[in-house]
Amino acid sequence: MIAIPIIGFIIDFIMRDKYVIKKKYYRKGRGVGAGQEYYYEYWIWQPYKKKVLKNALYQLGVAGVYGGRSKTNNKYIRMIKREVYGVI
Repeated sequence: MIAIPIIGFIIDFIMRDKYVIKKKYYRKGRGVGAGQEYYYEYWIWQPYKKKVLKNALYQLGVAGVYGGRSKTNNKYIRMIKREVYGVI
């Protein structure tokens, strides 16, 4: 179990210049007057991918870029999966 994050961090370090963003993901809010937000997911052991995703959101013209836990339903996955998102 401990080897997975270590191997993931090493792979992220090797791939740090090769990440390519191919698709824009967005979701709509559920309330009245709720807007849309772009989001990208990454694992907790991928800090270089987080930087690339933040830059991709800034290039889309998103003013506020935030980070946080993933909004998945599985609580165990939510502990190790993170999101970078920004409101349009």
